[in-house]
Amino acid sequence: MLTHNIAFDLNMSKILSWFSLFFLIFFCSCQSPEKKQDKLIEVAKELLNQGNYLQVIGMLESEYQQTPLDARALLLLADAHRQEGLWEQAAFHYETLIDLEPQDSELIRLCAMCWEHSNELTKSIHFYKLYLKKEPNQLDAWVQLGNLQTNKKDYSGALESFLKVSKFPNRESDGNLCNRIAALYKILQQPTKAKLWYQKGLQSKGAASLEALLNLIELAWKEKEETTLIRLLKILKQDFPVLQKESVVLEAQKWIEEQLTETNNSTDPENQQTEKLNASLQESSHPISQKKSPLVVPQEESLDMPEGKPFTNIHDNPMPALEAMPPNPVLLDEVPDSIDDSEGLELQEPTFSVLAGKALEKGNYQEAIQQFWKSLNQNPKNSDDWFSLGKAYRLGNDLQKAEIALLQAMQINPLSVPYLLEYLAVIAQTRPSNRAIRQMIQAYDRFPQEPDIILMLANAYKDLADNFREANLYYRKFLELAPQHPKAKDIQILLEND
Repeated sequence: MLTHNIAFDLNMSKILSWFSLFFLIFFCSCQSPEKKQDKLIEVAKELLNQGNYLQVIGMLESEYQQTPLDARALLLLADAHRQEGLWEQAAFHYETLIDLEPQDSELIRLCAMCWEHSNELTKSIHFYKLYLKKEPNQLDAWVQLGNLQTNKKDYSGALESFLKVSKFPNRESDGNLCNRIAALYKILQQPTKAKLWYQKGLQSKGAASLEALLNLIELAWKEKEETTLIRLLKILKQDFPVLQKESVVLEAQKWIEEQLTETNNSTDPENQQTEKLNASLQESSHPISQKKSPLVVPQEESLDMPEGKPFTNIHDNPMPALEAMPPNPVLLDEVPDSIDDSEGLELQEPTFSVLAGKALEKGNYQEAIQQFWKSLNQNPKNSDDWFSLGKAYRLGNDLQKAEIALLQAMQINPLSVPYLLEYLAVIAQTRPSNRAIRQMIQAYDRFPQEPDIILMLANAYKDLADNFREANLYYRKFLELAPQHPKAKDIQILLEND
């Protein structure tokens, strides 16, 4: 009975709202054109502020059919279409406004964005270029232009855009950007410049350095640069043993071994070069080097690049659009330089994990971190330990290191929803709200039947973006999918009180 009354009240509210709208239109038709437009604009602004975008569209389009709207009313109509996600209609209206006010750069930016959402990349690129002629210092616009040009396979144009980005303060040291530029040079078959920029990426901290290392290995292997390749493989063995089975690494090692065999067959066994090659390839591959070095994990994509494949040799990773991380602190500082042999005999890897888990439960995050590192020192492919280490860092409020550890967990086990949820919880605190929500949408696209991801996305719209309309849509999807979820009752109450 209560549900029936609520539905009846909602229907009556909609009827009254539309009745008021038609009455307003009739009332306005009895006034002069100027007063009529002023009144329409006043009401449209109020409705727009309330989030009643469809009512604004209905009211202004009805008037538009009878008489041309002035620029103020047309802008409100365009904004209402954009807020409602009607991107193409919004773009058409913004184009009309640009003809009326060609110096308004914000209109040009909005038009470019709407054509982008409509997947009209050529038009979007045109308006981003027009916008940047007027606003050449807008870094984000240069980045987005480069992304769109890459999607359109205009690699020369994309390279020009990203080189512009590199000239902004501190951006040339951004490892992800360096890798992006290097990859474009690589596609354009300019390996010398590609290696130069990958070297810059290798010098950075964070996930970018590993991507750069793998690409440098590939280039050295393809160009048969034996000495360089041996040096790069040695770095990878010492610092990133988890990734020794990447296809490009295996191919490069195979080629080096072939060269070693040829050398053994054609020279004296005591030849110093042969010994050097053999030592480089056969040396111990202890899971974590005692040398302190930054731990980095691969990211398939950077700078919000929609398609990351040309920019990495890391394959078979279905996690899309893991955004570029800022330079990270050294993560391996907490790894013990060595573990006493007698201690290692008594405490094998499972015991370290158990001790770490107990410390985590008690809130002893530093103790948990140390124990997880001991466990990972013995088994660096334990994805659960990487995940728990990331959680310990997050609870200890070290979000950058938490992000690195969680990315490593997802690299080993990319289909784990709990890993992904923990990672999204971290980026919700480290990314601007629009970027965090974008990654949550991509996670939802990967796992559309996972209620916890849907709930996280809904909460993000509500708490990060103050977009209650989108939040409520995802809350309803959550309830439809998981009516027995422990949080379903709270969400139901939230929707009823909204």
